Amino acid sequence: MIVRHSEDVAVATLPNIEMKGKLLTDVEDGMGFSAYQVVAEEGETLKLRSSDSGDLDHIYYCISGTGDVKASNGRSYKLKPDSVVAFSSSVSAELIVETRLRLYVLYCEDIDPSSERSVVRSLDEIVGTERDMDFKRGHSRRFLLKVDGFAITITSTTVMCTGDDPPKLTYRNHAESAYYISGKVSYSWDEGAKKIEARITPDNGTVYNMNEHDKHIVNIHEDCIALCVFYPVLRGNENHTNDGGYDA
Repeated sequence: MIVRHSEDVAVATLPNIEMKGKLLTDVEDGMGFSAYQVVAEEGETLKLRSSDSGDLDHIYYCISGTGDVKASNGRSYKLKPDSVVAFSSSVSAELIVETRLRLYVLYCEDIDPSSERSVVRSLDEIVGTERDMDFKRGHSRRFLLKVDGFAITITSTTVMCTGDDPPKLTYRNHAESAYYISGKVSYSWDEGAKKIEARITPDNGTVYNMNEHDKHIVNIHEDCIALCVFYPVLRGNENHTNDGGYDA
């Protein structure tokens, strides 16, 4: 497992060199994608596009703030908290920041570079639908699924502090990262030999990258929200099995 506290990470260039942010998940971690936190101030204009090599899908989760997105396919979108805009490698966009933005930005392989794809989805559209999976200790709200044509799934996952003993989890068929943006949580793994508590503020959080399908326990001390990413992409109906993971 690789753990990064965003407040400890230096600002660096993204695969799109016109943007800068903090690296949370490195493709070299063996996760199948890369992830960054990007902050943009009111009045800034961001160029949203694929990597300089042009072969990566690019996905943006708005944690806070607002902005207007104008895409190269002629469509316009309003970016608001708990919404996702996802573009295939051939689609670019311009983002005009209205109020200070905190973004979670993802890059992954374009599995169908011959098609032009864009997805815009808000949390309000997902709650109470088949994309809202109840796993007893919380809800996994899934913005991207296999049907959407992207290589990864991103979710907004709420986990409740129930006081019950937490289960041991492991994802044998998926690499998972969990970027905690609210609450109080710690992870333990290696049979309890390793334990790290998240450091969460209004501007920063902690990401746990399960790059070796690590068996782990999620200790919830206060109700939490995490942005979880799964590679490969989920079909949509996966829920925890008896061994604490997802089916293939």
